[in-house]
Amino acid sequence: MTTTDRQRLFARRAMWASVLLGLLGALYFTTRGDPIAGLVLGLLFGGGGYLEYKRRLRDFEAAEDPARDPFEERERRR
Repeated sequence: MTTTDRQRLFARRAMWASVLLGLLGALYFTTRGDPIAGLVLGLLFGGGGYLEYKRRLRDFEAAEDPARDPFEERERRR
């Protein structure tokens, strides 16, 4: 496995762990009678983990293409 393959695998596992934590938190708060807190927690962890995963994938793709500078790409998006 190359370095980026391992990092992609780690990013994917971190995303799924975050989604699982969000679902468990949402389930916990929903069963305790506070569904709004459960929804917010689930969206923060699940959605945030997914968005972070997509950002990491964009960074890996930029790092693999030698013609593009990842720092320049990030600054252009800001």
